[in-house]
Amino acid sequence: MGIIAPALTIGGQRLQVAVLQRDRSQDMRFILSVLSQQATLANCNCRRTLTNGVLSESVALDGVQGTITDDELEAFIQSFPIA
Repeated sequence: MGIIAPALTIGGQRLQVAVLQRDRSQDMRFILSVLSQQATLANCNCRRTLTNGVLSESVALDGVQGTITDDELEAFIQSFPIA
């Protein structure tokens, strides 16, 4: 299940936020995408935290999420340790 917010403009950049509930009951993934260019994973960032048994993943993409495959995105996110 997920929610994709309407695009917004901040500092001249068109951005979009997606909030996805993960397979496990309370785990959440937040994805911020810049809509003006293609995503390049080498320029993206991710932070994964586990608090009280809930995994939160915050992903900052430097481009449109749809320009990389779901498998590429998942492998990228999984490459970051859980803090």
